[in-house]
Amino acid sequence: MGGAGRLRRRPAPAGYTDTGTVHKHIRSIFAELDLPPDDRADRRVTAVLRYLERSASRAR
Repeated sequence: MGGAGRLRRRPAPAGYTDTGTVHKHIRSIFAELDLPPDDRADRRVTAVLRYLERSASRAR
């Protein structure tokens, strides 16, 4: 079947998430946190710091 441009595709395993889907969701989370791409800071670290700051302010 591969010669005709068709590949035999198997269903994805249960719980499988495509890499592109994960990247899209991560970009969406960064956008909600107002964290645009920045060469000076790691957005993951900045996101965690913001979360911790907000959690600490809510606990007071």
